[in-house]
Amino acid sequence: MANHWRANVISFEHLGNLRPKRGKYSRRSNQKRAYWLKGKIYEQVKRIAYQDYAILTTRVSPMNTSRLTPWGEPVWRGCKFPSSPTEFDSYRPGAALVATVDGYKAHSGLNAARNVALKAIKRHLSEVMLHQKSLQQ
Repeated sequence: MANHWRANVISFEHLGNLRPKRGKYSRRSNQKRAYWLKGKIYEQVKRIAYQDYAILTTRVSPMNTSRLTPWGEPVWRGCKFPSSPTEFDSYRPGAALVATVDGYKAHSGLNAARNVALKAIKRHLSEVMLHQKSLQQ
């Protein structure tokens, strides 16, 4: 897919320090989770992308990718957007939509993906300029 869209870099969230709770999930579920978290998928994608398509891969910290906008402002999360600015107070994990008082609205997964991409870009560039119009839907 990255080759189809002519991407030069694939960025992943680095989820290496997460561990499933013992006795909380099934053994098979823990094995699947450990496979993902240990970086096996990242290593395979890295190898295939570089060898076959000359695409680089990178990992970034997942810290605050869901809690902030690409401009660093805190977001409101919920299943429907609030009608007044006073309803923007609470943060709920797992909600589908994010919004700010300034009018930024997006899907929470899209917001997190933008933040992961910006972290990867900021790692390699000294100054990144963000234009709000380019990130609006």
